[in-house]
Amino acid sequence: MHIVAMDPVSISPEDISEESIKKEREMFKAQSSDSEKSPEIISKIVEGKIKKYLSEVCLTEQEFVKEPSIKIENLLKQNNAKVISFERFSVGEGVEKRKIDFASEVMIQLGKT
Repeated sequence: MHIVAMDPVSISPEDISEESIKKEREMFKAQSSDSEKSPEIISKIVEGKIKKYLSEVCLTEQEFVKEPSIKIENLLKQNNAKVISFERFSVGEGVEKRKIDFASEVMIQLGKT
């Protein structure tokens, strides 16, 4: 239920590739470069945004949907559990819809193909 609601990308921050984190870091730097703050402050802002990004996309870093005061990581520890993998399905995912215009569909039904 939590995975469906929060749509995490990975189980933990260690599962996110360095390339993805590097791209996010560059994007956050570009956003912050317009401000007239010192490089040290911009660096701290970027790292804060990276931490927030990881807390949003990593299952273990997210707050539990039913009890936001509890992180999933703590919930797993309390129950001596571990997430090995997960898979999320969306309604209609993988369903291919035929594309036929209305006139062609009428002709097919009339047997005039």
